[in-house]
Amino acid sequence: MRLVQHNLAICCLLAMGACMPAPMALAQKPTITLLGNPGLLLAPTEPFCGFNAIDQVDPGLPYKERLIQFANGGALVAGPLHVTAQNLSTGQIISINSSGPAPSITFLPDGGLVEVATGPSLWNIPPPPLEVTEAAGLPPVPYIKGRVTVTFDANGNITAMKLTGGKAVSFCSLFN
Repeated sequence: MRLVQHNLAICCLLAMGACMPAPMALAQKPTITLLGNPGLLLAPTEPFCGFNAIDQVDPGLPYKERLIQFANGGALVAGPLHVTAQNLSTGQIISINSSGPAPSITFLPDGGLVEVATGPSLWNIPPPPLEVTEAAGLPPVPYIKGRVTVTFDANGNITAMKLTGGKAVSFCSLFN
């Protein structure tokens, strides 16, 4: 779910990155955009978990994810995000904290970007490519509690991940 919110923010940032004005005075206030609740989302995890899941923002907990953009071109995503995920094969529902934050987003010359996420983050919509998670030593559908650096290409696809602190477990294993 964090991935969905990040992908929404990343698409916005990628679209703006090519036409960013030259850095302005650092004293300028940041632009804060509340990220909308995306509703029910299919997490296409069947190839990795044996089931797909439906994710949604947990209706019983606060949701205040926001994109903060700074005058110098930097950005971050922060705010509480709690996800309810339902296994579509068994009906089992779990609650997951995916509040991050993502305190660093850096634009790349090729139009891609690098996001550093800290804290809990769920990467299941869509799951990163298997070759990316395998190269990083991560489970196929990672739920990470710690610091992870994620590289996106100009189309918003994950091309690399690196866990530099904390641990990762399989989203699939959270359902018992």
